[in-house]
Amino acid sequence: MNVATYLLKNESIIKSKNENLVENSKCQLVIGFGEKTSLSNGTSYQKLRQLFPKATIALCSTSGEIFDTEVLD
Repeated sequence: MNVATYLLKNESIIKSKNENLVENSKCQLVIGFGEKTSLSNGTSYQKLRQLFPKATIALCSTSGEIFDTEVLD
């Protein structure tokens, strides 16, 4: 299994950690976590669908976001 981590803000990737050089077009599963209001309008899902066209996408709301060693509230 290869893993990549992306931080999406305002429908743009602002940070990424992709040490295994995962190809977005070959991803099978995307698990996204974010603020409820960001996920409920559908634009985050649409952006992820563009980035990962073949993946099954699961989204979950959280009270804060974690990227690598950072916690964003």
